[in-house]
Amino acid sequence: MDATLAQKNSALEGPIITTFLRYLLPSIVGMLAMSSASIVDGIFIGNFVGVPALAAVNLIIPILSVLFGVGLMLSIGGSVRAGKYLGEKNNTAASAIFSKTLIAVIFYAITIITMGLIFEPFLFQLLGAGEELSPLMSEYYRVIMPFLLAQLVTIVLYFFVRLDGFPSLAATALVIGSVLNVVLDYFFIAVFGWGLNGAAWATGLSQLLPMLTLLLYFLAVSENCIFHRTKKTGLKFIKPHTMVYLSLSMKFLAELSLLFSI
Repeated sequence: MDATLAQKNSALEGPIITTFLRYLLPSIVGMLAMSSASIVDGIFIGNFVGVPALAAVNLIIPILSVLFGVGLMLSIGGSVRAGKYLGEKNNTAASAIFSKTLIAVIFYAITIITMGLIFEPFLFQLLGAGEELSPLMSEYYRVIMPFLLAQLVTIVLYFFVRLDGFPSLAATALVIGSVLNVVLDYFFIAVFGWGLNGAAWATGLSQLLPMLTLLLYFLAVSENCIFHRTKKTGLKFIKPHTMVYLSLSMKFLAELSLLFSI
């Protein structure tokens, strides 16, 4: 049964060059779509809300970038490990990695959202926000933070849908979210005049559609990576992942140092 399922994934059996190109282009499109939200928000806020509001959002970006970076690290590390198991035609182990990665990211998201809202004044002070910008930052920050859960879950699903042999579907889901963000930004900011609250709601709501699209795939289509509750495995689970997550951690720290130096 595992061998039959493995044949459905062209990444395991297809020609190297063709498979590489098949994954390359959707990956580029997906990453561009993933990083477009802050750019689109900046364009609409700068043109329709004002310079102080744009400055407030720019001060929040380092917080969101760090939190998002950790979630990205977990998602990539989990998909790399699951990919090894799929290559070995061990779909059960790949599904276990998918389940544990998703659970870990959800737990991480809930924790950092809670802590981020509790320590909001401290974080703003750390970033050097004054009395003028802090209220504006709060308008955006308090709305966008809860939606971080949907964004991080989407990233996990995105990498595992690609792993399952459907890179175009994964990229399409992110592109749909990006287009929806533009439309909602236009109505919420330019038409309704909701300001920073509108920008945050537009970005947050636009994250829900990609998440639901990719989640529907795993609920109705996927046979290689299936979510199920897993028992604790302690060091048996942690040890094989150590080098994968360590290498990703080094890359994350390098990006983090660049972010704070800027």
